[in-house]
Amino acid sequence: MIVDKHKPGTFCWIELGSNNQPESKKFYTQLFDWTFEDVPMGPDSFYTMFQLDGKEVAALYQMSPEQLSQGIPSHWMLYISVESVDDTVK
Repeated sequence: MIVDKHKPGTFCWIELGSNNQPESKKFYTQLFDWTFEDVPMGPDSFYTMFQLDGKEVAALYQMSPEQLSQGIPSHWMLYISVESVDDTVK
């Protein structure tokens, strides 16, 4: 099933902040048979877009040195769909 629009209040995107991007990429591509595309974000960093059947399904990035020095573990972030950010904040 392909979802083109998410109902407000439902999860619409997942993103992994990893303490080891190469190993996370290897693990999830093997686990789910995902492919990926690396998109440059700056010097020596990139945003990995995971794909299934040519559709983007999740993302991955390397956590910053500051996050790592604070002991923040690898974590999934879940994004929730809204009609209007301004209305939702109110």
